[in-house]
Amino acid sequence: MSTRQSFSNDQVKEMGRKARLRLEEEKSKRKEIVRLDDDLLIAPANISTTHHNTEKTSQFAMAIQQSTLSKTAATKVARPQKRRRTATTRTSARTGHRNITKSKLLNKNVDTWAPSTGGLLYYDLPKEEKSDIIRIHGLPIGATVEDLKKFFVGLYPSHFFVLLSFEASIQGFDSTSDVSHPNKEEKEKRSLHLVDRHGPEFRLCVKFPSYITADVALQRSGELLHVNTYDKNENVSTVAASISLSPISRQVGRYIENYLAIDCTKCITNEGCRGGFKTIFSHALAEAEKSIPPIVNQILWANAARVLKWKLDIQKRDYDYSHSIQEAFQTTIIISPQTSQEEKQRLVTLHNHLVTIYEDLERQSSPFHFHHKVIDPCLSLQSNSNSMICQRAAELLLDRISSIQKALCYSFKF
Repeated sequence: MSTRQSFSNDQVKEMGRKARLRLEEEKSKRKEIVRLDDDLLIAPANISTTHHNTEKTSQFAMAIQQSTLSKTAATKVARPQKRRRTATTRTSARTGHRNITKSKLLNKNVDTWAPSTGGLLYYDLPKEEKSDIIRIHGLPIGATVEDLKKFFVGLYPSHFFVLLSFEASIQGFDSTSDVSHPNKEEKEKRSLHLVDRHGPEFRLCVKFPSYITADVALQRSGELLHVNTYDKNENVSTVAASISLSPISRQVGRYIENYLAIDCTKCITNEGCRGGFKTIFSHALAEAEKSIPPIVNQILWANAARVLKWKLDIQKRDYDYSHSIQEAFQTTIIISPQTSQEEKQRLVTLHNHLVTIYEDLERQSSPFHFHHKVIDPCLSLQSNSNSMICQRAAELLLDRISSIQKALCYSFKF
């Protein structure tokens, strides 16, 4: 059982006095809270107070100023320093997607120009017409398969091939922009190194595992392709040039791959290369066309104009019956009761000319390029590619000869 402690009046007064002293001491340690007056809001903080201002007003102004300074200092410390951005230039959606900084533009070993592909066909194709093959424009001279493999890293391209030479421009398939791009005056103005490139008649294509991968690859149009160049003393220097990419349709992709393609994926050449063998596309095409008769080129391109509906100007070569090739592949052979005797005689003459061309082609082609349905595994991939091209041309020629024979046999009924 607790007992209540009793205090005298003097003791109670002493305890109250000590409590008031402690309260006053605590109040002196705290910041004073005052009510804002209109005069205080109007008066500038840097003007000294006059004699009639109260001590509370002076202390409050000093507190406001100190609080403002502390908040400013805290903001400066907490806010991270902004990075200085470099000005960039953007390319169009169809010619490129990578931003190129000013530092790159000032690099003399970088050429940011790329051919325009805006006017080409085969953009915005439906899903069923998309191809797993794309076309490269503005390829730097001396570019190798290894350079393009690095450019398409992560996309796993399966084949690189160049089309047989065709000097005329193909509307909707070749870029119409001048490959020489900026002239000397603009070169001096921009202080850029202009990388030597192949013209639009050099048609390089890349095949991917699927059309979806090919669509992803098209997003790299306008990016820089790094190429090693070698001088006469075999000193290496690296240059970079923007290249353009364009899609093609499935029908076009099938035809050019089966009839016009010089496969460069694994064929090798060591001209101008240091430190090992590398596939240079221009060298691969030149070496392949040495073993392909010129008449084969004309047959395949004349058939391409017929199948793909391309308006091609097939140039007549120095060959006695070259005009017959263009006539055989670009005209429709129709025999009816109304067909004149002169038309029948023309078909007979055309038939005999095509037979002569086939015999000449058989003599000009090597034994490995003709009458071999099964490709020889002992030959290189490039030799097999040449053999397939010569074989395709012979088959097309025999097909046209057979069509004329059937038409003439049918005409004997009338």
